[in-house]
Amino acid sequence: MGTVADWPVYALTGGEALSNGQVAEKISRVAGRKISYVDLPEAQLKKAILSSGAPEWSADALIDLQRLYREGRASLVTDDIERLTGHKPITFDQFALDYAFAFRDEAKVAS
Repeated sequence: MGTVADWPVYALTGGEALSNGQVAEKISRVAGRKISYVDLPEAQLKKAILSSGAPEWSADALIDLQRLYREGRASLVTDDIERLTGHKPITFDQFALDYAFAFRDEAKVAS
């Protein structure tokens, strides 16, 4: 099979690139309540992540990921899922509908 460097590389994405605000809007529709995305400054976000018990390396990785989103570098959409499975990826709207029960139950969200 060769070395890892010889293995194919896939970028597994959904069928559309969405901003965090768009995701919040879509979840709001199925939840029947207002869901808002709040773009926290990095220091405040890191403090919140660490206060949840996450290790520092994980907080740093999430901060890096959030920076990627803020800079608009997470908008890649590929057809790799369809090429690998023969099926188009589900839309975020479909995902939100499938898991609407989780978004509607405020008690679960708060715990």
